[in-house]
Amino acid sequence: MKKLLITAINVFLFSIPLVSNATITFNRTYAAGSEGNFVQQTTDGGYIVTGRCSGGSWDYIVFIKTDSLGATVWNAFVDNPAWQIGSVYGECARQTADTGYITLENFFSASQNFGIITKIGSMGDIWWEKYYDEGFHMYSIRQTTDSGYIISGGFFEPIISKVDFLGTTVWKKTFYNPDIQEKGYVESSVSQQLPDKGYIACFITHAHDSTYKPSAFLLKTDSLGDSLWAKKIVDSVGGCQVEIYDFQRTTDGGYIMAGSNGGICLLKTDSLGDTLWTKTFGGGSGYSVRQTSDGGFIIAGGGYLIKTDSSGDTLWTKGFGGCCVEQTADGGYIITGSNGGIYLIKTDSVGNVGVEEKSNIKNQISKIEIVPNPAVSVLNIRLSGINKGENIDLKIYDLSGRIVTTFSQSEINSLNIKWNGVNEKGIKLKNGVYFCKLTSNGKTIREKIVLMR
Repeated sequence: MKKLLITAINVFLFSIPLVSNATITFNRTYAAGSEGNFVQQTTDGGYIVTGRCSGGSWDYIVFIKTDSLGATVWNAFVDNPAWQIGSVYGECARQTADTGYITLENFFSASQNFGIITKIGSMGDIWWEKYYDEGFHMYSIRQTTDSGYIISGGFFEPIISKVDFLGTTVWKKTFYNPDIQEKGYVESSVSQQLPDKGYIACFITHAHDSTYKPSAFLLKTDSLGDSLWAKKIVDSVGGCQVEIYDFQRTTDGGYIMAGSNGGICLLKTDSLGDTLWTKTFGGGSGYSVRQTSDGGFIIAGGGYLIKTDSSGDTLWTKGFGGCCVEQTADGGYIITGSNGGIYLIKTDSVGNVGVEEKSNIKNQISKIEIVPNPAVSVLNIRLSGINKGENIDLKIYDLSGRIVTTFSQSEINSLNIKWNGVNEKGIKLKNGVYFCKLTSNGKTIREKIVLMR
């Protein structure tokens, strides 16, 4: 893999640092055409942001370190492996105990796919890189008390893996229980270490057939990764299945989860993973959730930032969201997402940013939904949050960056496009990974498509 490229150039396009009731607020956009995926406040009061940039035939991951006002301190870029042409996705960059960062990326090409862990120093310098098994898509990494890391993910089966401080695998465990999960494609996973030195992980899997039926489950293991219990996650109202994209252990020993049950879903369980209550807020999906200092919760997703009390009842809602949110040391919130670039929004404790930020993000594209995915015959590309009259472009690319299908404006306007896995010449495409790219007035969203016929 190419070495990290480090620059001290401040690449933001738009910035307004404000102070609201002694709380810093700002809205900044970095790296035009890029997508923000993860943000964490660092011990110096600044932020580390993970994003993805388009590099033509291939993509690369960008890490942006900012100060407390969102001004760039340094940028670091992780390129694709030099011998491969394909796509790379950055899941997160988390600060470690030594004030460096541990990063997680997934690489996809026409011939192979694998996960990559990169350890970065406090100034963006690379310390080491490790490549992991083909088929092990890694979605979550956290440092453990022994300075190693716990990783979760998978492709056709859920996987939890423990690595040491240099990224060497200590153990790797797979899991399957037909009573609580659909056997098939692993879409997402989040994991963390518990006070008893065991681990908790949440997975979404989808049936490997035309139904693409989802299942979400919570898995508790001991310190060696052996299963202690597993629970299927269901809506407390009617018992319907939900999809969980993020979760966190709460101060009462239970878990708070964000996802989708036909709308933005907030779900609370007890310490054994049994559902206590479920709340639904409008359309879309919840992609990030954190417990707040007052015992309530903050959720980002579906174009919204939602603050609730400890029972999940709404306290306030703001008309912007993102892929990741967390509460900051001053009681405000930091959010990242995509809107013509990687945006970083810092709010006060009640979600205020300032007037100009709202006008800057109000036309954000909400979502591309691919159903079923993986697809065995025909799939539906469902679009939402599109403003009428915009110049909209929708294409499907293969892993080499070549366009295989372009959709007409009339198809796009229908907001529900059927695609049978053929290229523009009507030739059936090979099984594998493709990417659906939606561009509208400078804003871009990409979603992965898996053909499996």
